[in-house]
Amino acid sequence: MNHRIEDATGSGKVVGIVTISGILRRSKGRMGIIGNMIIPAAFLEGENGWKPEYEKLVGKRVEARGEHYRYFCGPDEQCMGGGEINTLRDIEYLRRKR
Repeated sequence: MNHRIEDATGSGKVVGIVTISGILRRSKGRMGIIGNMIIPAAFLEGENGWKPEYEKLVGKRVEARGEHYRYFCGPDEQCMGGGEINTLRDIEYLRRKR
């Protein structure tokens, strides 16, 4: 499954394939967050919100592997955190870390 930032005016680049770990949290926009990395809602969601297998991981230490994409915000875009957005896309897995 491929998750992309659409309709953006800035630029971006693929940083590489990464494995990240941390506590899975939710954003206001239905996305997941692990550290400073966004997990797209399209990956996490089913028909009625987050898929149960991901819902039960909220607040737990997890690891995920995928392509790190860094988006550099355009001058008219609202971006927090220094003008860039880090997203994990083409996600291979998201699972509880043991």
